[in-house]
Amino acid sequence: MKLIEFLKKYRWLILIVCLAVYLVFAEGGIIHRRQVDKEIKLLKKELENQKRIIATLEEQNNRLFSEHQTDEEEFIRTHLFLKKDNEDVFRVNYQTTDEE
Repeated sequence: MKLIEFLKKYRWLILIVCLAVYLVFAEGGIIHRRQVDKEIKLLKKELENQKRIIATLEEQNNRLFSEHQTDEEEFIRTHLFLKKDNEDVFRVNYQTTDEE
């Protein structure tokens, strides 16, 4: 009897407390939302870093090809080791030995 009277007397307070607990600890609640916001910030920073790296690499690529614009075929052959269909390419690696 006392429990029922207590529940009737404080029903709005109990409802507000239950709602507050739900809003804080539920999947879409405040705690989960803060964790997701932190993850979003980290991913945005990583995205900006990747964009900077891409911009740097594009700049290097443009610089390399602008320096070798006149002999682009020679540049591609020597640095990327590409060949035409009807030819063979031999690559010679020199090995140095330390003689004492």
